Amino acid sequence: MPTGTVTAINSSSRFRLAAVLMAAGTLSALLTIFFLNTTRLGLFMGAVFGVIIAASLVLSGTLRIAAALQFAAVAAVAYFVSFLASFGAQLALGSLGLLTEAEAGTMSTPGAASPAALLVGGLVGGFLIIGDVLLLAGGRKQATSSVTLLWSVASAALAFTGWALAPSLGVALLHLVHRLHLEGTWPNPQGDVQGIGAAPVIYSVHFVWQIGMAFVIGFVVSRYTPVSELKGLQP
Repeated sequence: MPTGTVTAINSSSRFRLAAVLMAAGTLSALLTIFFLNTTRLGLFMGAVFGVIIAASLVLSGTLRIAAALQFAAVAAVAYFVSFLASFGAQLALGSLGLLTEAEAGTMSTPGAASPAALLVGGLVGGFLIIGDVLLLAGGRKQATSSVTLLWSVASAALAFTGWALAPSLGVALLHLVHRLHLEGTWPNPQGDVQGIGAAPVIYSVHFVWQIGMAFVIGFVVSRYTPVSELKGLQP
């Protein structure tokens, strides 16, 4: 995508793209929760999120296909790296005796880490994704470490919010999975997390993070992209 002087765009165009991507993020979250996350595919779910968001950016006229493919690839890598960062933080916290017995018991459960470990994973994954978005949207001038880190905090906050909402949102999603008879599409991890089991935590974190991060991506792209590159979003 061409870079140049960043020009402010009106708020309606900015939030229009964010709303479109939120819808795409919802689709990605539902696919992740209900259908696609198996033991073999679990660590590659970032590719699903990346492809759906990238396709939305292309269809909205915001990114060219080559840039969208780059974003999808970075999203896949970011998910994998964030999982490793979260797992590493979980191990480190456990070795220091800073986890409860229940939190320490989730170390072998993908996605059901302690809130502190989720914050680390969310920050790392968000840094990679937001950094790439800023490069694509506004060029290297915008993709400074400080700006990227600032926006990455939103990713960490979303991961923590998903964890916090697990007793309500996560349990509701689990009931929906049961109602749709989709229990076999997700591994049934054992372990007591927040007193509700690990699955609701995983559901809630994925749902909140993917939808929220889609909104953040839309807002960041529209904020740092020159007006000439947002023809499809202008009133």
